[in-house]
Amino acid sequence: MGTIPPGGASTAGGLSAGAQLGGAFISAGIQAIVGGAFAKADAKKQRAMEEELGRLSLAQQKDLEERLQNIQGELAKQEIIYKYLAVQNNDEMLSKIQGRRYLSYSILGGGILALAVVVLLIKNKKK
Repeated sequence: MGTIPPGGASTAGGLSAGAQLGGAFISAGIQAIVGGAFAKADAKKQRAMEEELGRLSLAQQKDLEERLQNIQGELAKQEIIYKYLAVQNNDEMLSKIQGRRYLSYSILGGGILALAVVVLLIKNKKK
């Protein structure tokens, strides 16, 4: 009874393919139930917030809207400052790269000039 006949369905874990498939269905079912529970909880929270907003007085709603606009304004200001600083940092990096490039070209030009002088001196010595 403990042996598997040749050609029998078995996997490395010792479970049949049907048992593994059943396990997959059970796992999917559990995930669906848990996901549904979280969705219901989120929906309840959303409804509670909407009811709370409905209970607020007109003055409180205006105050809340004003705070929201202030926060959005602050976020917009911070975004502008961030973009400005990013542009400044980019310009700084570009100027450093160009400075290094000019230094590299100057050294390369000096090396070529020195090589030309050495070649001319050797040529003049041979004459």
